[in-house]
Amino acid sequence: MDISEIGVLANPGSTRMVKGISKLRDAAAAYPDLHYRELSDIADVASILDEFAALGVRLLMIAGGDGTVQAVGTHLVVEKPFGQQPILGILPGGQTNLTAESLGLVESAPDLLDAIVSQVSEDTLQTMPMPFLSLQMAPDRKPVLGIFFGAATIVRGMQFTRRAIYPLGLPNGLSHFLAIIFLVLNMAWPFKTARSPMRREDIAVRFGDTASSPRPYMILLVTTLDKLILGIRTSSPVGEGPLRFTSIDYSVRAVIRALRTFLFGRPTAKLVKGLVRRRAASIEIATDCPVTLDGEFFDPVPGHPVRLEATEPFAFVHIPDQA
Repeated sequence: MDISEIGVLANPGSTRMVKGISKLRDAAAAYPDLHYRELSDIADVASILDEFAALGVRLLMIAGGDGTVQAVGTHLVVEKPFGQQPILGILPGGQTNLTAESLGLVESAPDLLDAIVSQVSEDTLQTMPMPFLSLQMAPDRKPVLGIFFGAATIVRGMQFTRRAIYPLGLPNGLSHFLAIIFLVLNMAWPFKTARSPMRREDIAVRFGDTASSPRPYMILLVTTLDKLILGIRTSSPVGEGPLRFTSIDYSVRAVIRALRTFLFGRPTAKLVKGLVRRRAASIEIATDCPVTLDGEFFDPVPGHPVRLEATEPFAFVHIPDQA
């Protein structure tokens, strides 16, 4: 691969890119043969990807947050502008950057750009296969592609965190810690109202032909990642398929048991009351409450469960853990 076959799509509006975009521009300018484009609006994703396809880009680097990765993945899978899907590299520029962290891409966007270009020049680039998660809100709706799906009470908590905690400008780790403490205490508060961020949400889940009765969940997560924030592993020996499903019952005790198991135990080796972890090829979730995909929120279509499947794997740039 040559540097002229590298394209960088940057979103200056992503949280960390607002302050870091000038350094990324300078880093990209050091490689005259590299194709560098910035979004003025998220709708520009389509035209930039179409241009990159015409230019013969084989390695597409996305400088932005999980929402930017979602928009790029959706266009790549639904519209298929490339004859052969490009290798994807994530340059983290958002608030959470779950996808980038799972791939070992934790340095700043300019430093990662330099490192990846160097690996291309030296023919040492490492990749790992990983599918996108396909979310379909109803049979007549186009799917939306992403990596991290959430439902149940946690979604209300995420909306609260984005509205009330992120604007404080605290480091990500501290923001997440404070959010978890507040939301667990809010769930335990016995006098919740209809406006409480941690009110009970009943959901029915179907794995293939196996369905469950509606029940309250504190957390319901589906992803194609092997690891989430705080180093939580999503692998499980139960079930088959590329989707990793994790749920925690709506109970303070269940949350405490699950967190203790995630942080100190071996959740794939034993059963934990209130915690379900399994793999699946497809999942349907019936709920009237908002759901989230890579930080973007969606309202279910009345009468239709949301359906989750996995795409064919993409090759993602991967920097192995050196520990």
